[in-house]
Amino acid sequence: MEDDWEGVGLRLLSSDDDNTLVLFSSTEELTEFRRKLAAYAGPKPAGQKDRSFAGFIDRIESVSTLEPRDRLGIRLLERGFTGATDFQDNEIYLVDIELWDFAGAPARRRKAEEIGAFVEARNGEVFDTYVGPSLTIMRVQAPGQALRPVLSVPEVALIDHPPEPDLEAQPVVEMALEDLPAAEPVSPDAPIVAVLDSGINAHPLLEDVLIASETFDTGLSAADIWGHGTKVGGAAVFGDLRDQIASGQLRKSVRLVSAKIITDDGQFYDRRTLPNLMRTVFRGLNERYGCRIFVLSLGDKKSWFERGRVGPWAMTLDELARELDVLVFVSAGNRSPRGGNVVEQGVTQYPQYLLEEANRIFEPSGAANVVTVGSLSHGSGLAAQHRDDAHVRAITAGPNEPSPFTRAGPGAGGITKPDFSDLGGTMLFSAVTRSLQSAPIVPEAGITTLNHDFVRQLFTSASGTSIATPLLARKAALLLQRFPEASANLVRALLAGAASFPDEMTTRLQAMDALETASVVGNGLVDPVKAVYSDDHRVIYFAEDQLDIDKFAIYRIPIPVEFQTGGKRTIRISLAYDPPVRRTRADYLGTKMDFRLIRGCPVDHISNFFRSHAGQESTHPDMPPRYDCDLKPSKTQRGGNTLQTGSITFTKDTLDYGNEYHLVVRLNRPGFTGE
Repeated sequence: MEDDWEGVGLRLLSSDDDNTLVLFSSTEELTEFRRKLAAYAGPKPAGQKDRSFAGFIDRIESVSTLEPRDRLGIRLLERGFTGATDFQDNEIYLVDIELWDFAGAPARRRKAEEIGAFVEARNGEVFDTYVGPSLTIMRVQAPGQALRPVLSVPEVALIDHPPEPDLEAQPVVEMALEDLPAAEPVSPDAPIVAVLDSGINAHPLLEDVLIASETFDTGLSAADIWGHGTKVGGAAVFGDLRDQIASGQLRKSVRLVSAKIITDDGQFYDRRTLPNLMRTVFRGLNERYGCRIFVLSLGDKKSWFERGRVGPWAMTLDELARELDVLVFVSAGNRSPRGGNVVEQGVTQYPQYLLEEANRIFEPSGAANVVTVGSLSHGSGLAAQHRDDAHVRAITAGPNEPSPFTRAGPGAGGITKPDFSDLGGTMLFSAVTRSLQSAPIVPEAGITTLNHDFVRQLFTSASGTSIATPLLARKAALLLQRFPEASANLVRALLAGAASFPDEMTTRLQAMDALETASVVGNGLVDPVKAVYSDDHRVIYFAEDQLDIDKFAIYRIPIPVEFQTGGKRTIRISLAYDPPVRRTRADYLGTKMDFRLIRGCPVDHISNFFRSHAGQESTHPDMPPRYDCDLKPSKTQRGGNTLQTGSITFTKDTLDYGNEYHLVVRLNRPGFTGE
């Protein structure tokens, strides 16, 4: 414990989930620590069972000194740096030097001044220094010969290149209509996305895609006065407009229907219950316009999601998704992670605070049959003017890291939530204002989308899971464009099959276990091209079916000879279903499904095995390990989800298992006994 270390004259600087501690001593003698080590190494005191201080010393696996290479940051490591000698004498480097929180601010300031004087005496330059309550950063430009010794300074925690700025947001936000590239007309059969929000204004870039605007309070116009719905609608149509404009062609992928369910001051209607309003809106838009994709970038921030339970709003969405066979995309919610006197922890404690209880998802994002969307960074969020400013700190180093504001699951009954994550922006720490800043204050920190007040400014920058949600809905629309008769469950399964964890995400969350990672980013980021197309080295099989309670289905998966040998090969299985829900029951899901991938076993043997277990248990029976493919995530982790995916990768030849595997899918009712 921290008090134990303080008792021997050591200050705890950092601790990792793998129980690695970094400790600092203000004296080189380590008198008290050495005394305890010596007592432990000596003879046992008379009458004692254990050595002196065994309760303290025995918990230490190993002790070592931080080396210069331990102070290299991720960007330097990515450039191939392995130690101090990689800094070349006369090459100029722009770096950030971060100090440990080894003492109070005055002591850290003096150490920063010492380092600065050392660097400047060797032809370096200190551009900026920030000393806060716990964070100390120097922005330095210096030759390698000046930086190498700094890597050996005990008070130095890290030396790294500054994050790369995102340079294009401000010019794009300020563009005029006549400066824009040509816009392709929307396809007349493009899928329709219904945006349930504050309304969508008739923006010039939406003239041919906004086919209807409805309000569900007779006292309000359909105009977007609050300003949220137009941003969401713009993201659904274009994605991130920075990417579109950079490509030289604006491509509209969906048509829009606006359903105004938020008042002009950003509140829900006083005279309508949310379940009743949801049924009215969903049924009406589905019947009148054929809407099959619904975006709800809203949440009830006063209704915390209780572990294992959902509220009436979430249950209603689950029922509507099942009854109407529609896709419902819901944002996971946002939270500013730190404020006040601990605002610096927004930088220093990222991403650990994403797992805090206070960062749990809002209603209705815990719903089981909807697609809940978390947010990822699109970059560092830094603007060009921040290049030489140590008072502005990026939290995310680049794209595809969890956004600092995104909320985490799990959802109803412990199921994985969010289901996926998509780009939604990031945040910056400003030491000048003592705050965490995001878009639109810092345009580079957000996704560029349409501005509701387009007469004044065509575009704006926005961040949040409310922006990530329409970006994922846009990808689902691409699937419906290709498979217009596909069920909502098929689209969900195809999205899951094309989701992955980018390298940046994996690196940032490496201290989290699989369950914690899933609670933050779900199944990861979806590649829509992989969801839609097979190619020479990748093929997609799919089936849509129905099962009765306690029944199972066996699907044959052909395995070509080319797949059985040579290199790394992966099989991935995804399953989506929409069970009835029961809010007042301990088991919220009325039914559960799971799957097993079986290899090297005759189909008759498989059928007899599962038939012999019918009605005996509510969990999926397992065949012997030699037949059962060990898919990841594990059967325990994925088993309770209404959207499941698992994969197995082979590196050795699998010729002994034959030319076909079998997928067994089973449906059961929780607690079902076969009666």
